Amino acid sequence: MGDFRKLWDRIGIGGVIILGLALFFFPEPTTSFIGVIIIITATLTWLEGWYSSRKLIFKLQTMRINEFGSIVDIGTP
Repeated sequence: MGDFRKLWDRIGIGGVIILGLALFFFPEPTTSFIGVIIIITATLTWLEGWYSSRKLIFKLQTMRINEFGSIVDIGTP
C-alpha cells in the first residue's frame, strides 16, 4: 500500500485526469469507457478533498483560544 501512496503523491489528481483523457481519445470503445470512469473517479476524489478541506477551514475559523489557553468552539464566525 505504501508504494501506491508514493505513486499517488507523485502523479496527483491532475495526472489521473490527463490519463483518463488520453484513454478517452484513444479510438477504441473499451479504452474510452475506462477513460470516462477514470475521469469521473478522479473528479469525485478531487471534489471530496476540496469539500473536506473547506469544512476544516470553516471549523478552524469557528475555534478560538480562551484566556486559560483552552480551545473553544464559538459557533459561526
